[in-house]
Amino acid sequence: MKFTVEKNLFEQNIKDIIAALPTRTTLPILENILIEAKEGKLHVSCTNLELSSKINFDAQIDEEGVTTVDGKNLARLLSNLPSEIIECFLSGGDFIIRSSRGEYKFRTMDPEDFPKIESFESDVNFEIDASVLFKALKKVSFCVGKNDPRAYLNGILFEFGENNLNLVASDAHRLALHSFPYESGVKDRIIVNPKIENFVESRRGEKVRIFIKENNMCINFERGFYLIRLIDETYPAYQEVIPKDPPNIFQCSKKDILDTLKRLLPFTTSPNYPLKIDFSKESILVTAQSPEFGEAREELPAEYEGKTIEIGFNAKYLQDIVREVEEDTLIIKLMEPDRAAIIKGYETEDYLFLLMPIRL
Repeated sequence: MKFTVEKNLFEQNIKDIIAALPTRTTLPILENILIEAKEGKLHVSCTNLELSSKINFDAQIDEEGVTTVDGKNLARLLSNLPSEIIECFLSGGDFIIRSSRGEYKFRTMDPEDFPKIESFESDVNFEIDASVLFKALKKVSFCVGKNDPRAYLNGILFEFGENNLNLVASDAHRLALHSFPYESGVKDRIIVNPKIENFVESRRGEKVRIFIKENNMCINFERGFYLIRLIDETYPAYQEVIPKDPPNIFQCSKKDILDTLKRLLPFTTSPNYPLKIDFSKESILVTAQSPEFGEAREELPAEYEGKTIEIGFNAKYLQDIVREVEEDTLIIKLMEPDRAAIIKGYETEDYLFLLMPIRL
């Protein structure tokens, strides 16, 4: 194997696939990226058996061949090399990168041990603008659970309707729902690994075609594909936890509430970062208290219609949600102190967030 390639092009394509590298594994070959030089192109692949990715791009191939090298170290080296044409070749079982700054030698592993990665097609498929899908994924992905024993909470629900697509994510403490008009021709509910956001982000500006077959998803694009094993669980009926027509309505500037949270967060403590908010027609009083750091309170300039309510929230969760509100003004709708609050942008209907209260 021997080829020359523009460093920036090599680096970008490695970045576009490494979301499929495992965080930890007992199979060393999975820590490697498969590099194939053939027919005037480089083909790079990686997998953790749940996620797989493969991309091809142009390079000057002087000698065809295939090898595997450590993915994270390759990405790290490429990110620190100057922008130039680099030479890559195999010698004595090592993969060598030569630049104007020096020569870098990687140990390799037998490419025959690398799992086979193949795309697929199916009758259940749809085309979508990757930029539109990425925006929707970003709106909900921060609410995905982390290593929750309830596997469905560790994924993003894709709920296909006749004329719309709903994306839902929840860690049981908060929930995000984003709905946008889309006629996919698919009627189904599937739970997708949240790493789909990394894959789709790298394809922004492109159209992608997504195939669903059995328990797998294949995202096809012009120069490659991503494979995602779906989470084989049933997502709960999330609509049942969304309060119907809460009568207590709070309206506030997004900037004002974010500024208040920034000032009061240092007076909260992990893991719940408790924050008390007293809602009344006379005033909105926000209080944080910590045995270690002291106490802080602010009156928040806002409009409120409804009964007097005292409610506790996790300040960090509230801050995360408020940051995702697109509008300058946000709405919080309340039922009771022990019920989830609805948080959304002013006069928007395409997304909402739920935040469960905490006991103070």
